[in-house]
Amino acid sequence: ATRFKRETPPSAYFKKTEDGEVKLVWSSDPHSAQFYPNDGSVPLFSASELAPTYHDGGINHVLGCPHYARSCKLRHPTSGRLYTCRLCCEQTREMATNDKDDALDRYEVSEVLCMRCNALQPAGKACVNPSCQWVGKPFARYSCNICNFYDDSPNKSIYHCPFCNVCRTGKGLGIDYRHCMRCNACVSIKDEHHCIPQRLQGNCPI
Repeated sequence: ATRFKRETPPSAYFKKTEDGEVKLVWSSDPHSAQFYPNDGSVPLFSASELAPTYHDGGINHVLGCPHYARSCKLRHPTSGRLYTCRLCCEQTREMATNDKDDALDRYEVSEVLCMRCNALQPAGKACVNPSCQWVGKPFARYSCNICNFYDDSPNKSIYHCPFCNVCRTGKGLGIDYRHCMRCNACVSIKDEHHCIPQRLQGNCPI
């Protein structure tokens, strides 16, 4: 039961100032100038939240989850809980528990936790903790600062469509996909396309 009690702070807490600078505001290192008793301003997590998760089940220590390879966790924008991805949150929501979170809105995510050093920090492409051995190295091969989406798959091409406002599999608009404004959907350049206006917004199950 102690594994699920939210009583443990991150190893460090970085926040973005009003001028956009990322600064260390708290550290668990007693030798740090930013070490002080937690006055409630530092988020607390359970041991299971802070524990690293693996894309490959830990066989080759590829960080991530069954859905995506990545080395960071997303902090839920309303509950503050940590999830490796939004689909992991959905799986938890499907469990028979009374304490359920809302669906994780990736667009509203503002903080992530580096799974290599456990530092909580503003959402970004790479860890900002100078004490992390992976500082400055991307959390994933692909990351999107709009969707807060991370995927470290080595052989997958991903692009963000500004019209769909989501990340999609492919090399990009004008390369192997184009966005059909009439259908409001991305379609392959190679395929013969027949327009169905607003095809992704319909409720037809066929």
